[in-house]
Amino acid sequence: MLEDWLRNGSVGTQGFIQRWVSRLLYYDVSAWVFTLAYLVFALVVTWRLVPPRQRM
Repeated sequence: MLEDWLRNGSVGTQGFIQRWVSRLLYYDVSAWVFTLAYLVFALVVTWRLVPPRQRM
């Protein structure tokens, strides 16, 4: 509240911690970004659990 008052001259409805936690938890991006992130994560995990065999 002090930060809001010093910046704007008025007190906002959210506190400092609540505002930053909300920004970290709730993203405003397209669905394809999450799909790509999940796909990359799945590929990395699969690669680490089942590494490719070397050819003889």
